[in-house]
Amino acid sequence: MMESDAEGEIADMLSMCNKYPKFEDDDMERYVITNPHDVVTVFDGSPAVIVFDELVKSDTSKYLSFKMEQSYGKVDEIAAKMVTEEIHFTIHLCSHSQKNVIEIFQSAYSNGYTEKDKKGKIPEGGKVKCAGTETGARSKVNCEEVAKEVNERIDSAKDKFGEFWESGEKSRRLHLFQFYEAEVS
Repeated sequence: MMESDAEGEIADMLSMCNKYPKFEDDDMERYVITNPHDVVTVFDGSPAVIVFDELVKSDTSKYLSFKMEQSYGKVDEIAAKMVTEEIHFTIHLCSHSQKNVIEIFQSAYSNGYTEKDKKGKIPEGGKVKCAGTETGARSKVNCEEVAKEVNERIDSAKDKFGEFWESGEKSRRLHLFQFYEAEVS
C-alpha cells in the first residue's frame, strides 16, 4: 500500500492504493465478499488499451480483465462470463473523442441503443439482454473522485496515460451498453 502522496505504477493509481475505491454510499466501504474481483474492460483498438495493459499486468490475480472487440455480441459474451463471479466493482475504460482523455462511466441505461457496432449490428430491440425491468444502472464507485485522484497521481505521466474524466454522458453508445451489462450482471 502506498501513501497518498507517493508515486507509483498506473495500477496502484487506478486502484487508489487502498482496499476499496471511493464509494458514494458510506456503507459500501465496509462491503466485503470472500473472493472479490475488480473487473476492468476495454475495447481492443482503443487508446485506453495502454492504461488497461498497465493495470492488468500489475496484478493478474486481482483483476478479471476483458479486452474485447467493439461488438454488442462480444459484450453479451463477457457479461455471461461475469455472472458466475463475485464482483467487487467494475470499471470500463473508454477513449474520449478528445485526444489523451480516458473516460470512466458512472451510469448507463438499459435501452435506446441504436448506434451500430463495427459489424454493423445493433442489439435486438435496442436493449441490453440482462436488463429485466431496470432502466438504469449507476456505479456505487464515485468515479468523479476516482478520476480526480488518479489525475493527481499521474500528473507527471499524463503524456503516456492521458487524463481521466468521469463521463456524465447520457447517450447510448456501445461503451455505455457494455458498462450497463457489467453493472447488472
